Amino acid sequence: MNPAPLPASGPLISVVLPTFQAAVCIEGALESLAAQTWRGFEVVVSDGASMDGTLECVRAWSHALPALTVSSRRDAGVYDAINQGVRLSRGAWFLVLGADDRLHASSALGEVAAVLQDAQALTGPAAGVEVIHGDVRMMATNQTGTPAGERYAGPMPLERLLRTNVCQQAIFYRRSLFDALGGFDLRYPLHADWQFNVRAALRHPFHWVDV
Repeated sequence: MNPAPLPASGPLISVVLPTFQAAVCIEGALESLAAQTWRGFEVVVSDGASMDGTLECVRAWSHALPALTVSSRRDAGVYDAINQGVRLSRGAWFLVLGADDRLHASSALGEVAAVLQDAQALTGPAAGVEVIHGDVRMMATNQTGTPAGERYAGPMPLERLLRTNVCQQAIFYRRSLFDALGGFDLRYPLHADWQFNVRAALRHPFHWVDV
């Protein structure tokens, strides 16, 4: 069965996948997206001119995804790939998912979408917020000290964000915030997402959801 087309106004969520030579790991990410029971999202693959079969892997999943855009060209690294992918996206919100990451459950996007819709409609505790995030399950040894298999990170007020970051895979940003802040700053090759998050949190507190 072919997925239902997205509305002409565009999807609620754009999932941006920055990739480079990711053929060995991207199947898990694509499979977790294809399994989502809520379908109001698009997938934008922003690829850095991979030559290892990454693009063939991606296109093999096109029948199972609501909407797929693939852009492959040389870039200046992962944050440049993210910036280019977001600029190609059509969603009111975007999530950056690494090629070696996956959504934890088939209900994940649907659970978050309900909160994003409240934020759009200016109702409930998420009214007007610009960044909504949940948690990630760490699957290996990591720098946060979270045991493998356990959840990270919980609410992230500014004073905590100044000490530790939210994992990128758990954050949904308004597209208008990205435009206002000018995207991820390429002067920070390792922590441009953290720098972006601090700038975002200075505008409006983050909203955490238990997902």
